[in-house]
Amino acid sequence: SYFLQKTKTIHILHLTSIFTPANICHFLIARKYGIPIVWSPRGELLEGAIDKGKKRLKKVYLAFLKKAIKGKRVVFHSTSASETEKIKHFFPNSEVIEIPNYIYLENPIKAKKKLQILYLGRIAPKKNIESLIKAVYISKIFKLRGFSLIIAGKSERKYLSYDTELKNLVQRLGLEE
Repeated sequence: SYFLQKTKTIHILHLTSIFTPANICHFLIARKYGIPIVWSPRGELLEGAIDKGKKRLKKVYLAFLKKAIKGKRVVFHSTSASETEKIKHFFPNSEVIEIPNYIYLENPIKAKKKLQILYLGRIAPKKNIESLIKAVYISKIFKLRGFSLIIAGKSERKYLSYDTELKNLVQRLGLEE
């Protein structure tokens, strides 16, 4: 794979999911070659995430991972105190660095404020983005105050028709601007 070809040029591997199958392969390869790893579970170790589907399989996998990580060069990145606590629960001998998603700036950048609504995520029918578009269309405040709606994300190949439906809806409602 591409990753195997690049292992000699990798200085640090940053993984952003505990349960993505490819990441366990990348972890094992990096471990074999002594590549340090920064792992960001992004909330996957919190109660609700572990309890969702395949709970037993996830616990077996975490027990395996705990043994595989022990004594290896792995640093975990958490974004909150509760996430730090959960990481330390599952991987008690690993270093955890807590860096929140939002960082306060001492000298904030002054910028002209724009009235925007941002949807950022997957473009998929499950996300019901058409309801957001329709809500914006019927909102008097949205139009009067000059808001803009930005929809940013990636459509999987199987949802390209949904992407087209959303674009057609925006056009039909006259919200292209």
